[in-house]
Amino acid sequence: MLTSWYMVDDDGNIAIMQGDDNGPVPFGVREEYFADSMFFGESLDDNEICGAIELTKEQIEETLGQSRAPKDITSWWEIVVEIDTSRRQEFLQIVEDSPIHNYGCVSESLGLYKIDVAWCTDDNYAIIKGSALDRLVSSGIIRSVYRIPELNLDCKYNEATKEYVFTKEFENNSYYLYTQPYWPQIIQKRVHIPRYPVKIEQVHPDKREKILRIPGKFSEIEYMQIAEWYPCAAYSVGETVDIDGCDYALFPMADGTEKYVLTHIPEWLKVSGDNPPAQSYTIEEYEELKRKGAKR
Repeated sequence: MLTSWYMVDDDGNIAIMQGDDNGPVPFGVREEYFADSMFFGESLDDNEICGAIELTKEQIEETLGQSRAPKDITSWWEIVVEIDTSRRQEFLQIVEDSPIHNYGCVSESLGLYKIDVAWCTDDNYAIIKGSALDRLVSSGIIRSVYRIPELNLDCKYNEATKEYVFTKEFENNSYYLYTQPYWPQIIQKRVHIPRYPVKIEQVHPDKREKILRIPGKFSEIEYMQIAEWYPCAAYSVGETVDIDGCDYALFPMADGTEKYVLTHIPEWLKVSGDNPPAQSYTIEEYEELKRKGAKR
């Protein structure tokens, strides 16, 4: 499954990395998470509640586009609603007493909430009369609606040019975005540069330590090998080698070279308290280790 996670660079900018099935995916990140389910910090919360990241008005419009009146909404799937803030308690009470799932407050000042109203719509995605959603709309509590866009990222092989082509099917977003293709032998690529980048200061202080830090600046990093800095799970990587009891696989680096990177740490080493193994070795360093007998 696709797996996504946050990263922060030396400028304090936040990026979302989306990795395809085979990785590499850093150990410890939440698995099977899609990039478009992370706009408001949902994956940083154990209950997948919004609020760990608060976007500005400019970032919300860059990420979600312009809001629309409820009467113009034909599908109530993946939405953020703007409510009449003077009726906030009434909104929360109706939601609490209904099948609507509240993913939390996106912006307190703007009155934005991410909700799931699937049980309030019929098979044609129309609002069911008398439902909680019908009451919220007809009473004017919901003033406008944002649709959460899908971040469709892909990489395809062009037989004619013998090149891998990265594509995206959306226009704007306030995160730097990188994608890792299905093939782990192909390096991750930056596919989007935001106009209003999300900053680490917008992440709740208690959640910042969960975000992976990388050296350098996203504005200058077009290609990235996350496995160069973090131990990663990866599949279909070919033959691995054993160095001091840990598995390493040969991966491409952003500079065009290759390194053996850590892909598996045995349980005995995790609990032993010994120094952690090296994250990577150049081919020359690996050959030297073999010569000295460090390879088992």
